[in-house]
Amino acid sequence: MSEPFKPTTRLKIFMPVAALFGYFGFFVLAIFLAGSTPLRVICALFTFVMCVLWIIARLQLGDAPAEDRLITSGLYGEVRHPIYYASTLAFLGFTVFILIWTPIILVPFAALVAFMVVRIRREERVLKAKLGRRYARYKQRTII
Repeated sequence: MSEPFKPTTRLKIFMPVAALFGYFGFFVLAIFLAGSTPLRVICALFTFVMCVLWIIARLQLGDAPAEDRLITSGLYGEVRHPIYYASTLAFLGFTVFILIWTPIILVPFAALVAFMVVRIRREERVLKAKLGRRYARYKQRTII
């Protein structure tokens, strides 16, 4: 009987799960201390949904990169980089929530977006080199 997730996959799932609990704890504390507004509730829900999508994408990916496999089902059947997008959008929800207090949080958000763009471009070059036409066809079927 095979195990459902390799140890490396379990470790990679830790980050989105930790983010989910960290954001949730922050939102509960902030809403408790500063009061609830519709914007805060929307940001909290949006961030929660993005963290859940991040976890799902991480689970669907598994150890595919290490095994040179291309995942084309689930979230990966629609979007090429769901882990990057979900994690960035989760941070966006968190950022908008924080903007209620200070706009300086836009600096780390802008840095995160720039980092993700560089990462996506680098990953796409590697996948194109490894998988060739298969990856090109996959790119045509999916969005960003």
